[in-house]
Amino acid sequence: MKYMIYLFLLFFFPSLSLWGIDDFPVSEDDFAETFSEQFPSVASGLSGNFVVIWMDEREGDNTIYGQRFTNGGVPIGVNFRISQFSFDENAAPAISMNGEGRFVVTWVLGDDIYARLFDEDGNPLSFAFKVNDNVGHKHASPSGALFDDGRFVITWQDTRNGTWSPDIFAQFYNGDGTPYLSNFIVNDHTGGEQGFPAVTILGYDIFTVTWMDSRNGNFDIYAQSFWWSYPIGSNMKVNDDVADAEQYTPVISKTQSIYRVIVWQDYREGFPNIYGARIEYTGPVETNFRVNDDVDTVYHGNPSVSTIANGYIVVWEDERNGDLDIYAQIYDAAMNPIGSNFKVNTGSDTLSQSFPFVTGNSSNAVVAFQDEKIGECDVYFQRYDSAGVSQGPNTIVTNNLFGAHQLFSSISIPYNGEFVVTWQDLRKQNWDIFIQRLDSSGSLLGSNTLVNDDLLSNEQIIPSIAKDASGNFVSVWMDSRENNWDIYGEMFDAFGNPIGNNFRINDDTLKNDQFFPDCEKNINGGFIVTWNDLNNILVRRYDNNGNPLGNSFKVNDDTIPGFCPSIAISYNSSFIISFTSDVGIYANIFDSTGTPIGTSFRVDDDSSLAQRFSPQIGIDISGNFIIAWEDLRNTEPDIYAQRFNNVGNPIESNFKVNDNGWGTDQYLPSVSVSLQGKFVIAWMDDRDGDLNIYAQRYLADGSSYGQNFKVNNDMGLCQQTDVDISIDNEGKMFFSWTDTRKEISGTDIFVKTIGFETGIQTGNNPMPGNKILSLEVYPNPFTTVVSVKCQVPSAKENISLNIYDLSGRLVKSVPLPLITNHLSLGTAVFWDGRDEKNTLVSSGIYFVKLTQGNRSITKKVVLLE
Repeated sequence: MKYMIYLFLLFFFPSLSLWGIDDFPVSEDDFAETFSEQFPSVASGLSGNFVVIWMDEREGDNTIYGQRFTNGGVPIGVNFRISQFSFDENAAPAISMNGEGRFVVTWVLGDDIYARLFDEDGNPLSFAFKVNDNVGHKHASPSGALFDDGRFVITWQDTRNGTWSPDIFAQFYNGDGTPYLSNFIVNDHTGGEQGFPAVTILGYDIFTVTWMDSRNGNFDIYAQSFWWSYPIGSNMKVNDDVADAEQYTPVISKTQSIYRVIVWQDYREGFPNIYGARIEYTGPVETNFRVNDDVDTVYHGNPSVSTIANGYIVVWEDERNGDLDIYAQIYDAAMNPIGSNFKVNTGSDTLSQSFPFVTGNSSNAVVAFQDEKIGECDVYFQRYDSAGVSQGPNTIVTNNLFGAHQLFSSISIPYNGEFVVTWQDLRKQNWDIFIQRLDSSGSLLGSNTLVNDDLLSNEQIIPSIAKDASGNFVSVWMDSRENNWDIYGEMFDAFGNPIGNNFRINDDTLKNDQFFPDCEKNINGGFIVTWNDLNNILVRRYDNNGNPLGNSFKVNDDTIPGFCPSIAISYNSSFIISFTSDVGIYANIFDSTGTPIGTSFRVDDDSSLAQRFSPQIGIDISGNFIIAWEDLRNTEPDIYAQRFNNVGNPIESNFKVNDNGWGTDQYLPSVSVSLQGKFVIAWMDDRDGDLNIYAQRYLADGSSYGQNFKVNNDMGLCQQTDVDISIDNEGKMFFSWTDTRKEISGTDIFVKTIGFETGIQTGNNPMPGNKILSLEVYPNPFTTVVSVKCQVPSAKENISLNIYDLSGRLVKSVPLPLITNHLSLGTAVFWDGRDEKNTLVSSGIYFVKLTQGNRSITKKVVLLE
């Protein structure tokens, strides 16, 4: 860990509360949101009600969200989450709705295509399910179409037959959501490249797919109709130019009479225009037509098309005004234009509007698009009647969102019960560094305070913080104000007042980028900063007034490159810096003047070529130190550590910190050591199916105290990442991390304090002096009834067994029988998927929590339809 433990605190540090303070946020959210919503899609039913979906950053990673609206554009409920895997990247959403309002959403998750069904009230009819039936290949650009009887089809780009010659594949589904046969190929030509498919229904389980295809040496637009998964005829070329011009990104309307309309981006005139064609079963029924009516040689792209009453509407991106706008054109049923092109987005700003998508029915049309008018991208919609007359203004889709992304916290050692947390913050549209002071009760001392003093739109990221016995502290970070990455810092007094201005720490003149700073304060109030410069680790020393003690100097030996350093300072002001090398984890020891004691030495003792990352270091009052890191010696990332005495000799060998088995990942450890030598290591851990913060406590002799325990208290599929930890002289543990549980406010910085002895225990792991709680659920997943077997050591404390949903809401309290003052593991109770009102709950993920006193154990259980 990065924080010095001072002898002063051994005598003067007051006791904090015995049990600690539960999870709470320290970053503020009382400002308009600054995260992006992008790539919208929209669909409507016969009633005119419509659903807008989009890719959303509010939870840190990209997730898929949606919002339902009435025919008049009034929101129905609030934004709802469509994708279920918050710790993976979800992108490229597409939606289709049938006449009664039931809808299917499909999107890309990693390299695969996923989909999910919803009823007309927005209730999920399924879990998110994988569409492609192969593994190990890339899949992209999904599109879906839903029939009125509930059957549906999904199509996508697929590389299973060759990375450089992707094909178009599809999957047909029965009305109950089960696949009909397997994935099938759409294009009948092998070789070349096929991409950007779109699909529409014709009725009677017939559908048409269109895509861009390079079989002729340049990209053309092709189409193919199917009945279920059986082709009707062969692939047909849609564009009618005979030259080698490129055509891209086709989209297709629903059927009107026997006709569908395909529109695309077309370079036949040397510049990107929007072209279209009306087709029937056998192919185009007339020549291609140009949609945009301007004659400028500017960009037009990303078209979308839909049927409306007795005609069609086409929308696209258009640069005729010098920046990206959304334009539209209305057509009658014979594809005669009604009026001229018109602009969809309102206002005269010079910011970009992009990625339009249109849906229509017999009474109106809705255009969804992304807009940068208030900073980051947001999703808007505009309604039109069947004549193309706008109904109401451009309307934002997201609901009353507040907050910004706040990441990568660093937490100081407490002094007199006060501590400081710092992090990077996007609330002002660019990354800044903020701090928050807190007292021992968890009360915020003042408000979030901006640290960096430049007023331009530069980026400040990856902060580190250190505090001394007088309460003064220093924060350092990466800063782009001089058009490259430098290391900057700011000093503060004990009340959080800045001492002077921001100052640059790196003293190079070559304008190399500098990365990943870490800092520590010494017994005299001076401080030391270390960071990464190209392949070297540099360090610079400062006195207690912030004056540099000489220039920066290199840490690593010439033959050993270094990355991502961490620093700890002993009571006599000697210091140790650990870092990642290309072959392992290394460290260097320096005396109080910065003179190296020996050379770089290897920390990990594994001789394999496995990768190792992110070392963190902590030190006790005697100068003994501990280094922890992320290690792939067992193929999957684990947390390993090594203890050293005060002269740098290893104490025993490397040891594994996480106690779970193979098949899960652990990342980015943090370590802190108390004056007496107790230490704690914390890290990110996905053993529960999502990323949580776990920790392990150790006594001064290196023996583990209890087992791994989960730090954060939420039970939903949220992410907790980027943990930092500090420990006081009594062993009280202070954690900070990035948290997504407040979904509508972006990522936040949370804090928790825990007593070393009282701690938190999860799973079946006994703590010293405590007996075991056990919990088993079977079968899992289940469809009707799940058996829950419990064991508690005694009935002297209250016992409860509760069922919670993903949001943490109580679903059911399950009565427990008592048997001879304890519950044995053979004691089973049952949950039949009903809530407290005896109503069947919807399928999904639930959590079974057994609690006795201050101990608990939680198991995840999945209810299927």
